[in-house]
Amino acid sequence: MDAANAPLTTRRRGGGGGPIRDCDSLFVGLDGGGSKTTALIGDASGRVLGRAEAATSNHHVVGWNAAFAQVAAAIEQAKAVAGFADRSLQVICLGVAGADTPEDHDKFVNWMHRKRLAKTVRVVNDGALLLAAAGQSPGVAVVSGTGSIAWGQDAKGRQARAGGWGHLIGDEGSGYDLSVQALRLTVRAADGRQAWGPLPKAVLRALKVTQARDLLPFVYGPTTAKSDLAKLAPVVFRLAAREEPQACALVQNAARALGELVRAVSLNLKLTRPALAFGGSLLARQALLRDAVMRDLPFTPRSVAVVKEPAQGALLLARQAGR
Repeated sequence: MDAANAPLTTRRRGGGGGPIRDCDSLFVGLDGGGSKTTALIGDASGRVLGRAEAATSNHHVVGWNAAFAQVAAAIEQAKAVAGFADRSLQVICLGVAGADTPEDHDKFVNWMHRKRLAKTVRVVNDGALLLAAAGQSPGVAVVSGTGSIAWGQDAKGRQARAGGWGHLIGDEGSGYDLSVQALRLTVRAADGRQAWGPLPKAVLRALKVTQARDLLPFVYGPTTAKSDLAKLAPVVFRLAAREEPQACALVQNAARALGELVRAVSLNLKLTRPALAFGGSLLARQALLRDAVMRDLPFTPRSVAVVKEPAQGALLLARQAGR
C-alpha cells in the first residue's frame, strides 16, 4: 500500500476538567518514527484530547511528499477524534526520524506554514521528545526502533547526536539491524558456515518458509519495506529470553552498539553521569535489551526512564513554545 494512503488508527482520550471553551488554545505533538507517525492533541492544561496514527513520515523512507501527507493526515485525524476538526491550532511540535539537519527542519516548518496548520511550528530531533517526556534535561536519549540514534543536551543547551545514519550505513542496534543479523545467520547456517540452531529455524518459521532460498523474494521483493524486515526482532528476543546462545549473542551485539551511541554523546557533551531516556519500539518493550545496554555502560546514569509515547514529549514542547 502506498504510504500516503496508508490507513489511520485513532483513539479518543479523555481528561478531567470539563469541556473545552472556544477561546482555549489547542496544541499538537507529533512523533514520526520509522514505522508510524503518532499525533496527540491537547489543551493548555496538558489534557490529551485525541490521538491518531498514520504511516511513517521519515522522508528517507517514503519521500518528502508522502512524509508531508502522513503528518497532515495524523494531525487532521487527531483533531477530528478530539472533536475540533474545524479549529485552528496554536502550536505544532514535530520530531521525525530522519529529519536531522537544519535543512530538513526548515522543509517541515515551511510546508506547515504554507498549509497554515498552526500559528507556531517547532521541529526538533526525535530524541528531544524522549527527554521532554521523561522530564530529563540535561540527559541523553537513545532510540532503538526500526532505526537507532542517541541525542543529548547539556545544562547550557548544547546538543549532540550519534547514529541516525539510516539502514544502509548505520542503525546499529535497531530492530532492522537485529533482523538483518538474524537473516544473515540463517543463510550462513543454510550454507553450512554456521551451526543450524534454533534461531535460523525460528526465522524460517516466522516468515512461513521451509528453506533459506525462499527468503530471497521476501528480502528483495519490490514491496518489502525496511519496517517489514525489522519485524523479525521479536523472534530474536523470544529465543534470547530462553538463553539460546545465538540469539543472546545478537542481543548483546545490539546492546553494545547502542551503548557506543550513548557514550559518544556523553563524551561530546562532557556528561559524566547523564540521565537516560530509552525509547523506540525495541528499547521501550524489551527489558532484556535495556538491561544489556546498562551493563555495557561505563557509568551509572543519574536516572533512567522508559518512554513508550514520545508524542507526549512533543505535546509538552508544543505547550512550552506557546507560552
